Amino acid sequence: SSILLCERILETALHRKYFEVTQNDLLEKSPGIGLGNLISKLKEKEIQLPPGLPNQIHLINQVRISSVHKKQETFNPTKTQTEGLILLTLDTVDQLFSK
Repeated sequence: SSILLCERILETALHRKYFEVTQNDLLEKSPGIGLGNLISKLKEKEIQLPPGLPNQIHLINQVRISSVHKKQETFNPTKTQTEGLILLTLDTVDQLFSK
């Protein structure tokens, strides 16, 4: 559940960043847009993300997908891995709004 919350926090933060710059609410117009598409929308509007930030977001999303969606083998992160992902999520949000 912590990993799901990390993804939702990132999604909300990216929506907020997009809204602050464009005054366009993607949550209203494209509610299920997804993290990758949100990053693409930010790039379309020439909103610069700090170097490496899209990679951090992608990593968090991949862990979520592997942990939540049923595949041949589900990834069950350890407590330490989950704590690391939470710290990575907090760092990502800090970087998004540090400018």
